[in-house]
Amino acid sequence: LIVNETEAAAILGLAVSDQLDEQLAIQFPKMKIVLTLGEAGAVYRHGTESIRQSAFPVKAVDTTGAGDTFTGYFLAALMREETIQNCLEEACQASSISVTRPGAATSIPKRSELA
Repeated sequence: LIVNETEAAAILGLAVSDQLDEQLAIQFPKMKIVLTLGEAGAVYRHGTESIRQSAFPVKAVDTTGAGDTFTGYFLAALMREETIQNCLEEACQASSISVTRPGAATSIPKRSELA
């Protein structure tokens, strides 16, 4: 499951808070969960396992498409059998770059642009 904070709060019937990843893990103990946290990065939860990745600090111009960019890069890295930490890092790098550009599809960076 890949969700943002607003989606997670709606699923749980809660307000957006710092505890959403924990609450999702309690509600869905067997599910692998990625919660995107906007400028705070993302967190992966599976049972008691928790992996956090900070976002890369940038000056955001347009956040349109950032979630789609994150999801695409995360899944692509997962399909290459990267570690979850590497999947999160690459997805956060790509989405951080995407918000520095206007537009949706046109803001998605090429993989070669990731540092």
